[in-house]
Amino acid sequence: RHTRYGTVTGSDVCSSDLLTLAIYNEQCELGYLTGDHETTGQYFNAILTHARTPVEKVRAYETQIVMFTASNQLATAIVLGIEALKSLGMKFPEKASKIDIIRGLVHARWLLRNKTPKDLIDLPEMTEPLKLALAKILMRMTEPSYVENPDALVVVILKLLALTVTHGNSMYSAFAYVTYGAILCSVFDKYEKG
Repeated sequence: RHTRYGTVTGSDVCSSDLLTLAIYNEQCELGYLTGDHETTGQYFNAILTHARTPVEKVRAYETQIVMFTASNQLATAIVLGIEALKSLGMKFPEKASKIDIIRGLVHARWLLRNKTPKDLIDLPEMTEPLKLALAKILMRMTEPSYVENPDALVVVILKLLALTVTHGNSMYSAFAYVTYGAILCSVFDKYEKG
């Protein structure tokens, strides 16, 4: 199929390498930035079909999540985020509930047992591409979840916190720590811990 950016065919991606994937990601983003959602969708689908690993799909998922968030299609953005997380191997509830929040809080409390703030600062840097990809998608899900489904937002925060404590600090860790602290203070009145 021909678009104003060129022709998108399966063989273009299959016969190529990471350079083609990078170009397709750029085209996907360009379509979003110019308001051409059809082109974005075409390149997104081509990337999902032909990327060799789930991590190679993350940038396209990020673009789609941002695009649907910006166009106030928040439920779609959340669904895409959940789809991306599942493709990367992380379980996430289709519809977050209070039970999911309680489960996440118990897990977070268990992970943080006997840990001081210094212990958290001294965690190693998260360097594994798969774990960083999970953190990116979780961060992209915060905005649509905040507006559309606050329970999903809390689950996102708790998943990001668990990922950080288990696999090390990343550029997304500060957000996880601060929002978890806010939850402790505002919901549980645990100002010392928050």
